[in-house]
Amino acid sequence: RSVTFTDVVVSPSGRIHVSFRGGPAKGPNTGESGWTCHSDDGGKTFTYPKAPFGKLPMRGGKEGHLRGMQLLPLGGKKLFGVASVVENMDDALPYFNEETEAIKNTQLYCFFSEDDGETFSEPKEILMQDQYRDMACVLTGPPQLLRNGDIMVNFEVYKTYYDTRPIDHTPACIFSHDGGVSWDKEITMFRSSEIY
Repeated sequence: RSVTFTDVVVSPSGRIHVSFRGGPAKGPNTGESGWTCHSDDGGKTFTYPKAPFGKLPMRGGKEGHLRGMQLLPLGGKKLFGVASVVENMDDALPYFNEETEAIKNTQLYCFFSEDDGETFSEPKEILMQDQYRDMACVLTGPPQLLRNGDIMVNFEVYKTYYDTRPIDHTPACIFSHDGGVSWDKEITMFRSSEIY
């Protein structure tokens, strides 16, 4: 079995949360999902991993699945989570299209837990408001809680699967000032075309 992109956080209760991308084999067409488990005894034992979400609705009546998830404690028993959700296209198609140098439609979704990871709210898309509205956006690391209370989410921007335009692979981030309820316009860190 494949377990990748593992992240570990500790909530105020001392509970250790582990989240990761997992599946029966490596690759996006193998039944992968976002998984989580936790420990209440300092990491000596962990709960059996669970995939809290199955198929998810995406824009335009399409369906998707999680491709990993990461958590952020917000205080008390509240957790914020973010995940990459991939559109369910033909399983025979690889995630990366070598002809167009693009990927399957992937978007960022966020969710919450009010009970220290026992249950999670239904994931909602983090809607890009500006230049990346119709691009594929892939989570690249755990969400960060900044000193001013803002949440920052880092991601990479790709073309969607059949887009034949030249690639301009881009790292970006997006901020929430209200605990993950709403999001500002995305910010470009730099463009790959500017450094290559």
